[in-house]
Amino acid sequence: MVSRAWIDDFNDIIRDVIFADDELRSLMLLPEDIDILTFIDSYFIEGEGGSTVLVDEPVRIVYGTFAIGNAGNPYVTRNILSFDIYVRKEDAHNVENDRLVKRTQLITARLINLLTAKRYHGVYRFWVEGEGTKFTSTIGYSRYNVNFGFEKVYG
Repeated sequence: MVSRAWIDDFNDIIRDVIFADDELRSLMLLPEDIDILTFIDSYFIEGEGGSTVLVDEPVRIVYGTFAIGNAGNPYVTRNILSFDIYVRKEDAHNVENDRLVKRTQLITARLINLLTAKRYHGVYRFWVEGEGTKFTSTIGYSRYNVNFGFEKVYG
C-alpha cells in the first residue's frame, strides 16, 4: 500500500472522508460488510444524473462536479460539487424519535460537516453554496440537493 502525505485527489476524499465516516454510513443504511467498490457502484455514484434506475438501495447519492474558473490565479481552480440525495420514502422519516427531520437533511448535514469542518482536505477547500429540494423527486424516493463550492490549489 502506498503511503500518502495528503489528500490530492477527489477519490481520496471519497475513500478517506466520506466512505470512512460511520455516522454517514449509518444514515445511508449501508450494509455492514460493504466494500468501497460496491459503495461507488450502487450507493455513491458519479454523474449518472438520473439514467440509472433506483432498485433496492434505501439511499443513493449521485454527485457531479464542474469548473467555474480559476479565481484569477492559475494555481487555483474553482468548482461546484453537487450532491443529489435520494432516500426511499419509507426510510425518509425513521431516523429521529420525533420523526420530523428527514433522512435526506441529516445526510446533507453530515456531508456539510465532513467537507467543511476542516479548512482544507489536502489540496481542496469546500464551502456550502446552497441546498434544497429543487421540487423534483423520483417515484418512491425523496430527493434533496446540496451544492458545494470548492477550490483546488495546485503548486
